[in-house]
Amino acid sequence: MTRLRKKQDRLVKAMRVFNVTTKEEADIYLATKFIPRYNEQFSKPPLSKVNAHRPKDGFDLDAIFSVQEERVVANDNTFRYRGKKYQIDLLPTDLDLKRRKVTVETRLNGRMAIRLEKTYYKFHEIL
Repeated sequence: MTRLRKKQDRLVKAMRVFNVTTKEEADIYLATKFIPRYNEQFSKPPLSKVNAHRPKDGFDLDAIFSVQEERVVANDNTFRYRGKKYQIDLLPTDLDLKRRKVTVETRLNGRMAIRLEKTYYKFHEIL
């Protein structure tokens, strides 16, 4: 039996001792008994009181937390992704993307974004 399994068994047994039978009672037990004891046993003070977190300003979190895959753009400025074909909408001032590798970002909300290096392009699905 693994350690995690043993710890889970102890929690269940402890909740039985305290006659915990509902979700609401379990929430109260965890907040008032289990978590304080757990923190007392395992918590350690930080080595430094300085907050080491960096601000999110300047970071594109949607891009950072996306699934990213490369695709090669065809001669007609299209690419295929997950069984579908997409046309990149280029402006007359845009670089030609033929045979270039673009990054397809699938965001957490399900939306897609297409970029070449740091430039994002509009696109649409075609048949």
